[in-house]
Amino acid sequence: MTSKQKWLIGGAIVLVVVLIATAFAWFAGDDSETVTTDSPATTSAGPPPPAENGTGAQGFGNPVTDLLGRKVLTPKNGAGEALPQQHNSAREQCPGPDGAESPTGVVIENTWGVQSLLSTSDGPREVRRRILVGYEQSYQGAVLAAWNYIAAMKVGGDSIPQIMSAYGLLDPETRTKLDSATGFEEQSAVYKAGVLAPEAFRIVSCDPEYVAMELALPVLDSNSPNVAARTWAAKSMTMVWSDGDWKVQSDKASSGRLEPVSKLDGWTRWAS
Repeated sequence: MTSKQKWLIGGAIVLVVVLIATAFAWFAGDDSETVTTDSPATTSAGPPPPAENGTGAQGFGNPVTDLLGRKVLTPKNGAGEALPQQHNSAREQCPGPDGAESPTGVVIENTWGVQSLLSTSDGPREVRRRILVGYEQSYQGAVLAAWNYIAAMKVGGDSIPQIMSAYGLLDPETRTKLDSATGFEEQSAVYKAGVLAPEAFRIVSCDPEYVAMELALPVLDSNSPNVAARTWAAKSMTMVWSDGDWKVQSDKASSGRLEPVSKLDGWTRWAS
């Protein structure tokens, strides 16, 4: 394994996975683990605004360009701006013989300093308790929900219990713990700026209520963190349809698993 491949795996784990695995472990009641990150302790401007649905503002400010040259919308509501939906009832819930199709009208929005993915076909349909929710019961909806969960968790702060409540498959005991959980550190703006939305996805297994997938996460050049290396890390995620939306299936054994990817042949890229 080359030094760059080692950096790809190690750096991507730090960037994408740590909060997810440790937060689920903490709420599961494992006293040997605490909620921490592998990044240095930082200070921030404080938690998101306390309004039920974010700042309450509507519309977008000026867009920006990310390190991959992609357009990133800047919603005036820091929690995001849901897009009008155009439902296609004829579309299959799982990929057909021709392979997976992208959601349509996909955009990247800057939500609380990280990149979230929204579409006009598969949700999310609304902002609820500062969280993007309301995804189509399709593999495309599951993919969008999976990434937006990762992105929201990377913000950190005391919104983590709300995020886990919205996206997690939780038992009653864990939900009780969530009600009083505090003390999660919010990440710095610099840290959040490195959380880049995946460039593509592929479906590993699918039925109408279960989707296992891989997300192709961009990797930054190890010698220049402001430059994309044009390689990717494949992040495995599994989503389950429950209570009218896609929920994350927590799996400690695979939560940190990432595989280096040098080409995106056979992957599905986003359709704008």
